[in-house]
Amino acid sequence: MMKNVIVRTIFIVLFFISIFVSITLGFNLADQKKVNEQAEAKTKELETELDEVKKQLTDAQDSIKESETAYDSKKKQLVKDFFKAQYEYTTKSYKERYEKIKQYVSNEVYGQLTAAGIPDTPEVSFKNKITDLQLFLTPSSDGEVSGLVLLETEYEVEGLKNPKVTQLFKVKVNDKNKIDKLETLGTFAEPVKES
Repeated sequence: MMKNVIVRTIFIVLFFISIFVSITLGFNLADQKKVNEQAEAKTKELETELDEVKKQLTDAQDSIKESETAYDSKKKQLVKDFFKAQYEYTTKSYKERYEKIKQYVSNEVYGQLTAAGIPDTPEVSFKNKITDLQLFLTPSSDGEVSGLVLLETEYEVEGLKNPKVTQLFKVKVNDKNKIDKLETLGTFAEPVKES
């Protein structure tokens, strides 16, 4: 008889413990879901902000008249060619791009880009391609052109694509048609999406 009472008491205690554990797990799951929803909302907010910045930069470009007084088309092409040479490469062209960019940049900028030395080509298959390149350039009275470059690239290693990366640069082209100022203002990567 006493044994039955002890067994019943143990079962009742275990029953209440299991109810308490279930309630606690339910709250934890609800909290985790809320955190995930907040993270997704923040990601969407950041994507919207990036789209707005791109739109504002495009609008700014559209407001600059494409005439000789607005900017020198040779200098604009020089900036495009430099970014294509520097940021569009494969395993085979990776190292030779450092030779190609010499024609577009001053010695100072070339030294800045090769300060750590010219790296050896890794033993894996890779490529980097430009998916968007936008220039926002304005002239000055002394024949120089300066402005912003919005660059979006996609890097691939062994066939695996990484999230796109958007970079914002400040550039200045001198009167000798060389980029003599190159500064990275920011880098933004797309968030990794889980499936």
